[in-house]
Amino acid sequence: RQFIFKGDKTYQGGLYKLVSQKHRPYLDFVMDKNQNFSVQCDTIGNVENIIFINSPENLELHAFQKQTVTAQKRMSAYRTAYNSFEKSGNKDSVEFYKNKITELNKEMEDFIKSLISRNPDYLFSKMQKAYRAIVVPDPPVKADGTIDSTFQARYYLTHYWDNIDLSDSRLIFTPLMEPKMKDYFNKALQYQEADTINKYVDM
Repeated sequence: RQFIFKGDKTYQGGLYKLVSQKHRPYLDFVMDKNQNFSVQCDTIGNVENIIFINSPENLELHAFQKQTVTAQKRMSAYRTAYNSFEKSGNKDSVEFYKNKITELNKEMEDFIKSLISRNPDYLFSKMQKAYRAIVVPDPPVKADGTIDSTFQARYYLTHYWDNIDLSDSRLIFTPLMEPKMKDYFNKALQYQEADTINKYVDM
């Protein structure tokens, strides 16, 4: 079957989901600057069978999805083997699969970094950058040899949004903004007082 979506106005940029009338999800796709594209897919949501045409933004999304599915399968096999050898007390094999897990995590980390750096203005690149955690440095040592015990908490609060382009309204239409906001004001902001909340809302 073929379905055509068209209109007189540009679609709002964001992450969209194609679902059946019975609410079965077929695929996720990005609505970015280029909105004249096509996609082929099956009805079971198999990532391997999705083909995007004339949409470089969605090709990046699709590459990420395929990489993730492959990595998840490998990780599941590694963890199963690791747990099995840990129970049997085979230390050499435990260490082998521990290294495999570490290597796979590094492989995915490098893949995501490359995706972001290739096309930093793509919506999906911005989404992946936004999901990245802020690295909090060690607190500086004062002249008297002491450290500021509140430094890391303050650093986290003031740099929490560094990886998120708050000037890009497309991010509102993705699944990341609401949980990020809740995490910031419900968890990161430990002092739930009006003045403190107002301060960081304004910031």
